[in-house]
Amino acid sequence: MKKIGLCIALVVLNIAPEWEIRPGYAIRFRDRYATGEFRSLEGRLLFDPDSVSRSSFVVKVETASIETGNGLKNRHARSAKWFDAAAFPYIEFRSDSIRVRGEACAAFGKLLLHGVKRSVTIPFAFEDGAVFRGRFRINRVDFGIGKPRGGEADSTDIEVTVPVVRR
Repeated sequence: MKKIGLCIALVVLNIAPEWEIRPGYAIRFRDRYATGEFRSLEGRLLFDPDSVSRSSFVVKVETASIETGNGLKNRHARSAKWFDAAAFPYIEFRSDSIRVRGEACAAFGKLLLHGVKRSVTIPFAFEDGAVFRGRFRINRVDFGIGKPRGGEADSTDIEVTVPVVRR
């Protein structure tokens, strides 16, 4: 199909343009006891900055790709005591909707982590037409990870930077 025909088909089907994840992405986490990142990300990003309601995200992070900078912590995080990477090899987010929120956007959807699926909201910005940046917080205990310690001790801050190019 010629390029113009493809554009018409996307509009008729109400599908947003697809974006390819580029090298240089980062999925960083920080909580009271550990900091680090996940080094494996894949997904399908359909995003139209002019009509975000047509957009959708499905992304997967390989659980075993966790890197804390400490070999012992990495083994512990991959073990059944935390992420249990053997039983739950992926963390997955699927958006239900994407909406404009003030100066930025928010992806509303389900996060599947450690075999538990919960609704989350991920605020994000689409910077310079080439990078998605978002920050959000989860309670690890809500996903069956670790033992409750109370309050902020159960929270993990996640920061995501994803450079993209339009397909």
